Amino acid sequence: MFIVAVVVAVVAWRRLDYDPVNKLRKDRFLLSLPILGSLILYRECAVFSRTLGALLGAGIPLIRALRVAREVVANAVLGTSLDQVEEDVRGGAGLGLSLEKTGQFPTLLHQLVAVGEESGRTAYILLKSAVTFDNQVRNQMSSLVAALQPALIIFLAIAVGGITITMLSAVFSMNAVEF
Repeated sequence: MFIVAVVVAVVAWRRLDYDPVNKLRKDRFLLSLPILGSLILYRECAVFSRTLGALLGAGIPLIRALRVAREVVANAVLGTSLDQVEEDVRGGAGLGLSLEKTGQFPTLLHQLVAVGEESGRTAYILLKSAVTFDNQVRNQMSSLVAALQPALIIFLAIAVGGITITMLSAVFSMNAVEF
């Protein structure tokens, strides 16, 4: 019964991706989660920065590179924000300022991009920021795993204790039966 409920929940969760409005709601919810939200944000920023940096480094124009980099971002909320960034950049705004204006991206990203724009090394800065975001994801995952280990041990101890008590109570109840 439990397995069926889990399968139904997973299928329902996956079905949310088919409707753009529901995908946007789901992704907004995921970004709002305390620990998981920052992991998702930093991972998406790493992918975006790496892609945009590689495209700009290869000589692709900024608008076209933004359009391609937007396609690799899986989160619909960030994708919508990148659509707005593309429109702002098309209108003449700087990339760093446009990223800041959305309010969805980390301060570090738009500050580094702004510095890259001023120095003429945007592609290099984007590639380095991707490494920084990857390191932040790795560090947060290590901390999360370290925090979950004691909780998992306690859960397993309770489960084993419950099974042991159940088995012993069955044995003791057999001793109480009169033949």
